[in-house]
Amino acid sequence: MSERLARIVLGVVTGCMLAVPFVVDLPRDSSGRFWSDGATYYAMAASLAEDGDLRYEARDLERIRSVYPGGPQGLFLKRTGGGATPGAPAPEGRLYYAKAFLYPAVAAPLVKLLGPDRGLLLTNAVFLSLALWLGFLELRRRAPAPAAAAVTLALFLATVTPLYLLWLTPEILNLGLITAGLVAWRRERPILSAVLLGLATYSKPTNVLLAIPLGLEPLLTDGLARGLRESIRRGGVLAAVVLAGFGLTRALTGEVNYQGGERKTFYDTYPFEAPGVTFDTAGIWMTTEHLGPLVAGRDEEKQSARIAPARPAAELRQSYLWNLGYFWIGRFGGAVPYFLPGVLAALLFLLGGPRERAGWLALLALVASWLFYIGLIPDNWYGGGGTVGNRYFVNLLPLCLFLIPPRREWWVAGVGGLAAAVLVAPILGSPIHHSRSPGEHTTGRAF
Repeated sequence: MSERLARIVLGVVTGCMLAVPFVVDLPRDSSGRFWSDGATYYAMAASLAEDGDLRYEARDLERIRSVYPGGPQGLFLKRTGGGATPGAPAPEGRLYYAKAFLYPAVAAPLVKLLGPDRGLLLTNAVFLSLALWLGFLELRRRAPAPAAAAVTLALFLATVTPLYLLWLTPEILNLGLITAGLVAWRRERPILSAVLLGLATYSKPTNVLLAIPLGLEPLLTDGLARGLRESIRRGGVLAAVVLAGFGLTRALTGEVNYQGGERKTFYDTYPFEAPGVTFDTAGIWMTTEHLGPLVAGRDEEKQSARIAPARPAAELRQSYLWNLGYFWIGRFGGAVPYFLPGVLAALLFLLGGPRERAGWLALLALVASWLFYIGLIPDNWYGGGGTVGNRYFVNLLPLCLFLIPPRREWWVAGVGGLAAAVLVAPILGSPIHHSRSPGEHTTGRAF
């Protein structure tokens, strides 16, 4: 009976999430304005569904303005040769969307059927539902059904994660892919795991760190020689998927790096909007062609008008030390206020156990991601000034499935749920408002 009840509860929750795209009217409820990177992914999905390409043209802008009169605020575009020699001068007309194409490509069939807003939202709902069910099935292997269902719901829904169900960005897609990839790893399906984690890595390259358990496990279980061969095989599959993604980016847009080259973000005025408005006369440079910030006294030769200026090494060191703590307890992006069930799982794993190899590998991936994010993007490790909490931590949540010690599920679900009622429930109660005003909640007493 408990098994059946747990599945019924999960089924009802899944049904509610799948209904969201049909009861929410984003253009109306957001007053016709985008937030975060939603404009770019909306435009990409519509272009793929309607035009079969990733090229930005005047008709794309008209299509967007017909639904969002405020225009595609925060539109990322790049100018390339469109298949010519990378870096070669390109005419004004060869503009392409400058984000990873995986999310809009996955959503394109639903976008064609339902329109960009509902198609992207339904894609989010499908992948969040996938994460929920896979998380439950994984935890069910070592916990009773009610406990497995409760802690899965707490981990994915008693956090800020459901807010991103309404974001037209790839956070929820990545969450579903990573959950599926890690569960495939635990079910001894390493090639499937490598493919899924490879897709998530193409979507966001830092997700490669989440493949640490997949790559290291053979070295711990199969001996050095045999384990190394298996690790290389798994890594090769993952690398092939990532390279295929960037190869398709090159074929579709003319450049491998969707964040490099002549790349800008546009607000209020857009190319092809009016005579005299061009890629050169509008927009803000937003180019990423190297890892980490430039360091003064070392990287001056890499400096250009498109890249943020070099930072003093002492400033970067101080920033890194502060961010070691802010990553966990910061009121704007800390994991504790926004993802407490996941943090509780890690603490219980460390303090009491029992502990398994899978948990140690997951913890290693979590720690590596923590240190890498704050080192690689010290000013943006939480996802940017327009985010609510740390949107990049959404990708790390699936690791916490393997950190929850047996017989501790109700602690994570109960304490995490109570804290969420104080911290994130008010945000989730008005998700579009808080998405458009992402700092407002931090002035509340709890924060």
